[in-house]
Amino acid sequence: MPEGASQVIVTAAYSFADEALNAGGDGFDIEKFEKFELRGYAEYGFTDWATVVLQPELRSKSQGDERSVGFGRVDFGLRARVWKNDFAVASIEVSASAPGQRDKLIPLNGGDTDWEFDVRALYGRGFDFASGHGFADIQLGFKHRVDEPADEVALDLTLGFDLTDDMFVMGQSFNRVSVGRAREPFTKTTDHKIALSGVYKFDGLYSVQAGFLATVAGFNVLQERGAFAAVWRRF
Repeated sequence: MPEGASQVIVTAAYSFADEALNAGGDGFDIEKFEKFELRGYAEYGFTDWATVVLQPELRSKSQGDERSVGFGRVDFGLRARVWKNDFAVASIEVSASAPGQRDKLIPLNGGDTDWEFDVRALYGRGFDFASGHGFADIQLGFKHRVDEPADEVALDLTLGFDLTDDMFVMGQSFNRVSVGRAREPFTKTTDHKIALSGVYKFDGLYSVQAGFLATVAGFNVLQERGAFAAVWRRF
């Protein structure tokens, strides 16, 4: 973000799973799991090359007779630009993630019992596409998860295209692979999700987004499907 500029994105999301993927990647039936989330994302240009990031969330999870409502994780970090030219930028981001409310459904969500620390490299590039504009974003990260859950390697990919001057669409791929040791009740997991969404820009300040997401492959994870909507505001 430019120095002194900021952006806030508030997202409401619902997802469910009535199947899970086992250690061999095969699906099997489970008691229905549901999750509602209200997530905030804020970034502020502390300097022209450093951006502060904050991500809190509220969530409700349920499965059978078990239900949990409360705060989820709170992530905070710093993204620093290391290089740019007229059409591309590269950055490094470091962040910490404070654990949310503890409950019996935590293992179904991959582990939220302790702190997590993430470092990632980001590369974004804009390009001309037909009569409009497109962009691509690549993020490669490593997350250290304190205590029982295994650490993770992450690869996040985004590809977007302008449909009109006021609207663009995005296809995203979110990939997580456990590395190192996992202790009970957690197991090593692999998770591949995709998301498709559209963003409509009302003016230079407000935008709205809507889309859906799904788990397309993995090991020892829920096979989630869901939808989300968001409001973006620039300051």
